[in-house]
Amino acid sequence: MQKNKRMQAAMESLLTYGWAILIMAVVLGILYSLGVFNSVNFAPRAPPGSCAVSRSGGPGTTNFINLQGTCLNEMPKYVAQFNGASSYITTPISGSSSSFTVSLWFEAKSSAEQFFFSNGAFASHFIAMGIASGYMCNDASGSCIAGQPAVSTGIWYNYIITYNGVALNSYLNSVPSGPITTTLSPLATGAYIGAFSPSTFFTNGYVADVQIYNTSLSQQEVVALYQEGIGGAPQRLNNIVGWWPLNNNPNDYSGNLNNGQSTNVVYTAGWTNSYTPP
Repeated sequence: MQKNKRMQAAMESLLTYGWAILIMAVVLGILYSLGVFNSVNFAPRAPPGSCAVSRSGGPGTTNFINLQGTCLNEMPKYVAQFNGASSYITTPISGSSSSFTVSLWFEAKSSAEQFFFSNGAFASHFIAMGIASGYMCNDASGSCIAGQPAVSTGIWYNYIITYNGVALNSYLNSVPSGPITTTLSPLATGAYIGAFSPSTFFTNGYVADVQIYNTSLSQQEVVALYQEGIGGAPQRLNNIVGWWPLNNNPNDYSGNLNNGQSTNVVYTAGWTNSYTPP
């Protein structure tokens, strides 16, 4: 009889503590999914405008050019969030070089066709960076160039394209694809971040740290830029013509005053859960 009572007490205790352990496991799972235990959330966050290119001679000059502020590759506090239907940023970027590099970080919320950067002023030879059916897309002549890597939704990527006047290379997290031989016009006035145009192929997700150079970065420089992470500063200060961290505003921090204009864009601090530093 005594033995049965002890067994009953043990079973009751097991059931009581078992439910408690199960509840704790569920709570911990929820907290983990919310990113509470993600070390990225405890990393320093750079406030808006904390790092910028200084040009003592004014926009477009390269004499006595340097970085000013706190430029320690800290993650931005905010990134740009696009709604996939009506949000985009216009920039007055321009240049005359036949070589260029575009670098940005993105996280797509959908695998539907969308673009993160576009300069439609290229007429029939424009350049745009996006995805189509979950695959990276370099649209250099009106139709997506095949053979690019697949991407997953809900994950941050660094996407870089370089063009040296003859060959176009693309890099996803510094891994190269290409080259593709094509003829592209120099950077012309007017570029879009978060859409192909104000009426088509809107980004559904996040974009951050957009950088444009008037030269083709080397593969070593592409790797270095990726390894800096989402808060990285430009590689070649003499060649940076536009730099939009998108840290709570569309301002250009290249010193060239190419400030953007936001339309239906939200700058959010809740973006870190899906980001893994290089």
